[in-house]
Amino acid sequence: MKVYNSNGILVAEGYLVSNPNFVPKGEYKETELDRYKRSVDFRITNCGNRYEIIFNKPVVLKETRSIKRISSITHTLLQKKP
Repeated sequence: MKVYNSNGILVAEGYLVSNPNFVPKGEYKETELDRYKRSVDFRITNCGNRYEIIFNKPVVLKETRSIKRISSITHTLLQKKP
């Protein structure tokens, strides 16, 4: 496959090759990152002024103005202003 820009200059050329690791659409293949995420005790992500903590096992944290429970393994923490 060749792709040209409006001036007729070749900008990309690609070839289709068979890939033995190809995963068809709709099928799931576990990755190294998936295995790592399952092995840790918890993950912390940030969105805006809140942190989300996802535990791998159910935990009970006392809810306060800063800590909100989303599910048995997910909590959000409000980031304190400096």
